[in-house]
Amino acid sequence: MATDNYRGFASIYDALMYDVDYQGLVDYIDGLVPVAGAKVLDLGCGTGSVMAILESRGATVRGMDLSRDMTALAAAKCPGSLVVTGDMRLRESYLQLLVEGGYDLVLSMLDCLNYLPEEQDLLVTFQNAYEALAPGGHLLFDMNTEYKLSQVLGDNFYYDLGEDECYLWENEYDPDRGVCRFDLTFFAKETDGRYSRIDEVHREYAYNTDRVVELLRQAGFALVTTYGDRQMSAPREREERVFFLARKQ
Repeated sequence: MATDNYRGFASIYDALMYDVDYQGLVDYIDGLVPVAGAKVLDLGCGTGSVMAILESRGATVRGMDLSRDMTALAAAKCPGSLVVTGDMRLRESYLQLLVEGGYDLVLSMLDCLNYLPEEQDLLVTFQNAYEALAPGGHLLFDMNTEYKLSQVLGDNFYYDLGEDECYLWENEYDPDRGVCRFDLTFFAKETDGRYSRIDEVHREYAYNTDRVVELLRQAGFALVTTYGDRQMSAPREREERVFFLARKQ
């Protein structure tokens, strides 16, 4: 889920995400829930990269994101789709996206749900997704694990120097709160050759996998399966990303 922080660099987001294999991600989604002919809602759709590929594979897609700048870019990338600015935790946001019979698939990719700070936020998001789904429909999302946030990303510094963009990325993990703070500085080349500086602060919250499954069941999902990162098998002990697939009865 994009936050207001994304206003600063929505226009360079795709360039900074150059190493994300979106085609491979949609291949994985399609392997879990066939997308051809499906009605799909993308929560935290960002600039619409996943939406565009789903459309190309025959899905009818709608998107929601908290950032107006992101949804504007997604709407331009997916002109045949409805994209709205909304909060996945608020039921009224979904009123703009109603489809007859409900969605076959509600998804949220690239650790969007780690941005939700409280268990209650997760629960109401799951409840909203449940209501948006058709009977037999699926909710699919991924989350960074506590291991990744604390041991891989936490207390580390990263940088990337590109020709037109670069970033400096410093992280700090708070084990008491279970939150990883990302302090980001971006430099983007303007048309006149000068560089603009964008400073951002992001936070991702760690959640126990078993607890997330419990919250999904509280929201009404009876069948919940967890997978390792783009795997068809269960997560390993030191898995960095877990995919959750939940089916509405």
